[in-house]
Amino acid sequence: MKKLYMVKFLLSTLLLLPFGLANAEVTVNVINTMPASPYVADSSINAAFLQQISDRPDLAQLNVGVSTRDGTVILTGTLPSEALAAKIIALADSITGVKDVDASQLTLTGGKIISNDVLLNSKVIGTLIRGQAFPGATIEKLPIKVTTNRGIVYLKGIVDTQAQMIYAIKLAQGVPGVPRVISELAVKQSSVQLP
Repeated sequence: MKKLYMVKFLLSTLLLLPFGLANAEVTVNVINTMPASPYVADSSINAAFLQQISDRPDLAQLNVGVSTRDGTVILTGTLPSEALAAKIIALADSITGVKDVDASQLTLTGGKIISNDVLLNSKVIGTLIRGQAFPGATIEKLPIKVTTNRGIVYLKGIVDTQAQMIYAIKLAQGVPGVPRVISELAVKQSSVQLP
């Protein structure tokens, strides 16, 4: 996709050259800023998910089924709380190669369903980790706060750079089902010492 935009930019610049407008400002909107995930076999995604679950004592005893079809992780089972469901969904979405998480067959004790806000929130957290918006981040240690209310995702906190802030917003906007993202992110102020 980026190659296509580069070609359009070069062509527009070449077309403007005869008119002395080669230095004209050309705006290019890149819609998908998340790097394309490398192909990962569905079986490898399943194995990575099961390994992540077994590495976490709070999740290892849960009875969660997983299958993956064309990069979409399908979760099944019954969980005792929405908080644990949120962790499971975020964890699945954070795995390299995952395109989406289908949690429609994941329920809560008593037959309750997982709220759409919890589902979207978890998917955004997983996508931020998978997209490496915050290198080294985990679902337990994300440097920003993600909340979702009535489908609207809110990002709050301090980030290192403007580019990191824009990337995090674009990743959140790219999550299937997210209609709107409101950013309350701020760029960390650098301290400059004068001589």
